Amino acid sequence: MHNHLSDAGTIQAHSTEARIGDVGAALGKTLRAVLADIPDAPTRAVELSIFLDIDKTLAVRLVGAIKKQDPLAICHGMPGPRGVRTAIAAAAGKGASAKLVEQAEQAVKRFEPLVRELGGSRTAFNTIIGGLLPDVRERIERTNKKAAFDAMCNLLGHQVDASFVACIIQPAEKGDGCDSACFAGKVGMRHLTPRVARMIWAQRCASPMREGACSSYNLEREPVTRDEDLPIFHEFSTHPLPDLSLHKHRDSVYVALAGDETPDPEPTNIFLGSYTPNSFSTHAADDLTHEFVSYTPAEPAKVSFVDVFVHEDVWKNVSPEVNLYRTGARGNLTDAFERPFDRIDMIETVRLLGKGTDRIHTNDVENYAAMVRTVFEKVGWESERFRAYRVRIDYPLLNAQILISFELPKAQ
Repeated sequence: MHNHLSDAGTIQAHSTEARIGDVGAALGKTLRAVLADIPDAPTRAVELSIFLDIDKTLAVRLVGAIKKQDPLAICHGMPGPRGVRTAIAAAAGKGASAKLVEQAEQAVKRFEPLVRELGGSRTAFNTIIGGLLPDVRERIERTNKKAAFDAMCNLLGHQVDASFVACIIQPAEKGDGCDSACFAGKVGMRHLTPRVARMIWAQRCASPMREGACSSYNLEREPVTRDEDLPIFHEFSTHPLPDLSLHKHRDSVYVALAGDETPDPEPTNIFLGSYTPNSFSTHAADDLTHEFVSYTPAEPAKVSFVDVFVHEDVWKNVSPEVNLYRTGARGNLTDAFERPFDRIDMIETVRLLGKGTDRIHTNDVENYAAMVRTVFEKVGWESERFRAYRVRIDYPLLNAQILISFELPKAQ
């Protein structure tokens, strides 16, 4: 049954792609022929708009679409049917042959019902094409995520330029698992309205391979139990910092901003570091096949990224994969694949940066590589023995869990 459904889905996808491709090819071929048949017609869009006496935007979109070679891209960039018909009529008035004009009109007649049947609207139709064209899909996703970012900034009254988590995973000093150090930051954090209390950092101190919670420490290996023990990287953070408080709920530790303060126009940078022993498993077990590092943006951010540094003796020959999940009422995932129905289908990739910290620089966070090296120094681990992976997302979805999973090797 599973194979049957998969095959049916593939056939349907190919059918949709073929139908859009046929129409796109016809539109490109006939419209190119019509414009080429106009005596003394200019080829540049702005000049063509004056020559045909049509809207400049219409001319720009039309010329841009028919210059493309991919039929799907032609359909994606093509103006609406009404605008195309306006351009065809103007071309006919400037001397394009009746036969070529009729062929172009027939192509438009095929285009219009296809949009209505497959998408219901032009926006939905373009989204379908975006799923078939990765570069187009990436552009559509970024545009929509930027719109969501702008809306949430206005509604929530705060934003950050960049937020990140870097997780360093090392063979355990005691036991057969792995210890981890976490370095997290908010860069350019701004409050646009009177501030309310809100969480800025959280760490789940539990491992699915063990019962109960792990202990959480700052990078100096001191327990994090009071507000005075907050794992803040003071040498890199803004001075003075806003009032912060420590909260614990079940097996998680939270750092939150205090509320009831007037907005500060100056951006704030906050960096935190923590150490958690025995937080990851090294090998698969009957009830544990994957380990993961995740980050869930809790505020509108222009960019978020997750870096994972894995020691050379940990998870050898294992390549990670990234998925995004809705959290909502069900909360963050505690197992890498426990809720496939909450997965968000978006183009996000995980990239291998190489070994050590020489290639982890980023324009998103000033002095980021130097700060990460300081984390390595504080925990006493050799950075050159770690391979680094990164997932970077422009305008990440609010409260969507970015999850980087590693399939655990079997014990030898």
